[in-house]
Amino acid sequence: MQLNHEELAFLKIRANVALDGDIQLAENEVISLFDAVKRVQIVSELPKEWMWASKYFTGAKRKNSLMGFLCSKKKYSILDTVRKLSFIEEVWFDKCSADTISSQNYDWLTTITNCKGGQLECAIPLMAAAELLSKTKKIDTEQLNETNLVNLLITNEENGDIHDSLIDSKSKLTPSSIPHVHRLHKYKAKFFPRMIRSLLNTVSNDAPRMDGNHIMILDPFVGSGTTLVEAALLGCPSTGIDIDPLSCLISESKIYLLNSDFRDIRSACHSIIDLHKEINPNRENGTPYKFPKVISKKFDKWGTIEEKEAYENEIDTWRATISTIKEKRIRDLFFVCLSDSLTRKFNIRMMGTGVGRFALEISSKGITSMMYQNIEHLMRSSFTCNQLRIAYSLRLPSAEVKQGDARKMDVKDESKSIILTSPPYLPASSGRENYLTGKSISITALGLLDEKELLQYDENSLGSMKANSSANKDGIPEAVYDLFEWLKKDESRALKAEPILAYYQDIKAALEETYRVLMPGGLAIYVIGKESVFYQFSTRKVLRRVMCDQIFIELAKNAGFEVVKQIDIELDKRNRNARPRSKDSYFESAIIIKKPR
Repeated sequence: MQLNHEELAFLKIRANVALDGDIQLAENEVISLFDAVKRVQIVSELPKEWMWASKYFTGAKRKNSLMGFLCSKKKYSILDTVRKLSFIEEVWFDKCSADTISSQNYDWLTTITNCKGGQLECAIPLMAAAELLSKTKKIDTEQLNETNLVNLLITNEENGDIHDSLIDSKSKLTPSSIPHVHRLHKYKAKFFPRMIRSLLNTVSNDAPRMDGNHIMILDPFVGSGTTLVEAALLGCPSTGIDIDPLSCLISESKIYLLNSDFRDIRSACHSIIDLHKEINPNRENGTPYKFPKVISKKFDKWGTIEEKEAYENEIDTWRATISTIKEKRIRDLFFVCLSDSLTRKFNIRMMGTGVGRFALEISSKGITSMMYQNIEHLMRSSFTCNQLRIAYSLRLPSAEVKQGDARKMDVKDESKSIILTSPPYLPASSGRENYLTGKSISITALGLLDEKELLQYDENSLGSMKANSSANKDGIPEAVYDLFEWLKKDESRALKAEPILAYYQDIKAALEETYRVLMPGGLAIYVIGKESVFYQFSTRKVLRRVMCDQIFIELAKNAGFEVVKQIDIELDKRNRNARPRSKDSYFESAIIIKKPR
């Protein structure tokens, strides 16, 4: 489709968008928001009458050649467009031919630049602004209202009072990819917010609507709540389900923080720090915290009993401090802060054999030091969310979190427009991960489950190494049984055979539930690992590649779905924490499937 030169917009890609998969997601999203889209590699491809402003377009430019997209015939208003965009740093358009941004509170996020032929206006999309605000050094509402962040961004001011007062000297102006509430808790294999936002934008135009109005979104493996947060910011009601009570608590707390009053959060944060200095828990009269037995054994083996008891006492002090907060939702926020501190302090890493062996790595940083940092971040996140709601005139819809099972959901038939989720990956079943063991310190410290309950949840979770398969083979791809037989013949991997077969039977059950709760014409997006690789332990020689995407597609078709599209997204996971000793590229697949009308 031809560009309409009377209604042009230039969308500049953010400098921290590096991988080809991100570029594809960005382009898919832009196409969903404009009828005509053209890639822009160099400045000379922009309209000649815009050349005078090229110095702004090239500021903080990406290292590779693609600068952004030249678009026309937008499908939404300017304000709605900048609310939706994920990968774009700036939106430039001709002020004379564009609709005005209706929000009177948006001035500090826009700028109008005069030229002989008219005016160009530049606006910062919501996600870019969220990430920029998340780096502010000072939390000062009045100061930000008086500062035009667009001028700060497009002129790339590295010096001056404005830059120094707003941006941490250790940070660059280029936004990070994990803003505000998304950073509330460290979470294994969490979604990237801009990927979720892009996928929701890409499919929303084609999704059925409840009563012809709202898109209803569901994430049955809600994890840390990324889908719910981004759905809310896009104006869509949502529901999240997870079997893990800690995941539910984190998700609920993020949604509350997204809607929170900054003054209430700031007051509570100041109070909790003062209270902590006075609290001295009575471990004799109360119920003292004890590490789970599997963790405690590590300290016993190392001969560091006193160190273990000191950690338990520090955890008790914070539990007692937080328990003095009367408002439950604010109290839960601080418990999530404590959980994050414990997750970072005690890193539990499964050893990959599938027999439950794990390494416990203890950070040198203190729990209390981490808590103070988390409390500071809590204030910063609430402040950022407050600013975004005002600036973009946001009215956040409802978001519900339920503890439940994706294989048997407490959700009405044909009640959801879009399901966007990511189940545990095959490596979890092959013994390289155990999500509940990794969370055991937090779950017990917060009183969400005791050790006995923790074991029961572990056995019942999708992807558990303790799972047993059923005799029902209907709808399970032949490739799964080939893998099952191959594993059984390998003495070192035989114990993984049964859990992997059970894993795919559980995925089948989850897909059947997905089909049940989707409206006719509803869309589901499952983000999965594209493949899983089995290596020879000593040489790292590839023994077998499991094409997880192909198996999933066959399962989806067997459940009655039509496959709409597969988007393969490369992720930078060649590091010690994500994929130890890995040398190859890593891809996730976003597989879009549709329930026939």
